[in-house]
Amino acid sequence: EYVQTREHEGQVRDGTWIDLHGLSADFAVHKTMEALCVAAERGLPALEVITGAGHHSGKSGPVVKRRIHALLQDPPKSLRGLTYTEENEGSLIVSLPKTRVRKSPPVVCDVEAGHGGRGPDLRAATHL
Repeated sequence: EYVQTREHEGQVRDGTWIDLHGLSADFAVHKTMEALCVAAERGLPALEVITGAGHHSGKSGPVVKRRIHALLQDPPKSLRGLTYTEENEGSLIVSLPKTRVRKSPPVVCDVEAGHGGRGPDLRAATHL
């Protein structure tokens, strides 16, 4: 919450971006899934995911960035078709799959679904 309000003061929290600085890797994946689902449900074309470059991650390197890349490479079934590009070293632009207006059911994201082709197991992250 601090990063969202202090580091982005003056930037409207309109659901088009999320900053993951300071979050554990599990919680960052959970919050990213949440943001992707909300953005898709709202029909937004894209979401900026600010992972950070990982300069302060120590020997293990950019853990959050790696986990978010893994999530986006194998998203839940409801978000299949998304694509992403690196905006810069610490930011990704995720293009969400287009949904047909009024004819398709709302996007349903199960952030507690197991990996089996539906995305990572986020059960542990939901309790943080």
